[in-house]
Amino acid sequence: MTNMRIGFDGGFNKIILALVLVVLSLCFAGETAYAMKISPPRLVFEDGVNMQYLYIKNSTPHKVAYRFGWRHLAMTTNGDVVNVDNEGAPDVPLYKAADDLVRFSPRRTTLEPGQTQRISMLVRRPASLPDGEYRSHFVIEQLPAAEDDVGLSGDGNAAVGVKLLVSRAIPVYVRKGKNDVSVQLLSASLVPHPEPKRRAQIPYFVEVRVGKTGNRSVIAYAHAYCGDVRIDTASKLFAVYAEASSRAERIPVNPSKAGKNCSNMRVEIVGHMDDPLQGKVLATGAVSR
Repeated sequence: MTNMRIGFDGGFNKIILALVLVVLSLCFAGETAYAMKISPPRLVFEDGVNMQYLYIKNSTPHKVAYRFGWRHLAMTTNGDVVNVDNEGAPDVPLYKAADDLVRFSPRRTTLEPGQTQRISMLVRRPASLPDGEYRSHFVIEQLPAAEDDVGLSGDGNAAVGVKLLVSRAIPVYVRKGKNDVSVQLLSASLVPHPEPKRRAQIPYFVEVRVGKTGNRSVIAYAHAYCGDVRIDTASKLFAVYAEASSRAERIPVNPSKAGKNCSNMRVEIVGHMDDPLQGKVLATGAVSR
């Protein structure tokens, strides 16, 4: 993590200071991307599973303090993700939060460089809890160090401590009783990459809309094929949450991977390893041009 102090005389325009901070944020964004490692990337408590563990590793060369909490990210009917904690957020009546069902420990921690913290999560489902899926996002928030401040330098100029703080959120699913899901491929169409300069690497996208019915989320991959040859340039991992009925995704594809002739392009939706339907083909369909 980078820490810098910059001096300004008293008459320096505050707008210039703000611009400097923006530039510094862009310069150091790559450094913060790997500031922590979290395993696993999601927790799924199937019915009858009550205890799991999450591991947080400090990947920086500095001592770092973290605080843990919850965030409520819901999905609208058509698949848009919204933070229902925000003022003015749209109402998502089918969303059911999980944090009242989950107890975790510790609540915060401080890690030396390279050190790992295990977080224990215990689920308690009341007997009166209706069947279905409950979900909240567990937030790992990096706290500022004591020396990160904004004040005066020794010569009386304004001194700004710049240290980008990392916050990550992972979904925690809690299920009770009977849960079912069905997936449909509602549409799939081939479109050129919107940025001509990038078409040499990714010439096309397959735009898909995936439909879902049932009372739980589905976690899946979307793959594109020409015949038996996969033409997606990267696996597309996505989820359609329990409260949503569909979601739009884009699969980056390069049809030339299958040779010159690619007349029978199709999409397969396959269950992810964290889904009870892992490895199964959930839906398939032809791609329109």
